Order: sequence, then C-alpha cells, then structure tokens
Amino acid sequence: MKYAAVCGVGNSARFIRKQALNVTKLLTVNTPDAFVEQLAKLHTEKPELKIAAPHFYPFGGFDKLFDWLSPKLS
Repeated sequence: MKYAAVCGVGNSARFIRKQALNVTKLLTVNTPDAFVEQLAKLHTEKPELKIAAPHFYPFGGFDKLFDWLSPKLS
C-alpha cells in the first residue's frame, strides 16, 4: 500500500482497502490482452486521440510483466 501511495495510485490503494473481502478476486492472474488490443486499435483508427503508449503498474511483479510483454514486442 505504501508503494502504491508513492507511485500516485492512492485511489487504487483506497479501493483495495475498502474491498478487503473481495481481495481474492483481485489476486487472480489476469492479463490486459483484450484491453491492450482495443487500445492499439484505437491508436490506429483514431489518431486524433493521441494515444502514445500505455503505462503498466506491475503489481504482479516485474518478472510477470516482462514475461507477458516480451513476446508482444518481438
């Protein structure tokens, strides 16, 4: 939680504290594939939105983030 506050994601941290009973849902492994695909589509189809690049908060750890991201950059 302290790391989240330092990184400017205090709202997310407050949400997690309030949703303590649902924390097991938050701890499941999910990937943002569908979201990133739609973001890439918007980037191509609507340049006026000026989508430059997504920012990832690696709460699952950098290793998991890089394992997910590396094949997509190849």
